[in-house]
Amino acid sequence: MILNFFNYIEIKTKITSVFAFMLSLSYLFAFEVAINWKLTWIFFAGMFFFDLATTSINNYIDTKNNDQALKI
Repeated sequence: MILNFFNYIEIKTKITSVFAFMLSLSYLFAFEVAINWKLTWIFFAGMFFFDLATTSINNYIDTKNNDQALKI
């Protein structure tokens, strides 16, 4: 069930988003920029859940428009 959910939300795209976020943090560390961790984690959570919701809604609409069965 969990693997089906991960396939449905396309977990691979979330890994890509997290990689880009970590790369940005690495850049900030390299140039010793001050980071507000509270706001950083709020941004990360918002980015992650927005990406999760967008992909889920997109896949749901695609399955309904193409007369396919939902795979969960």
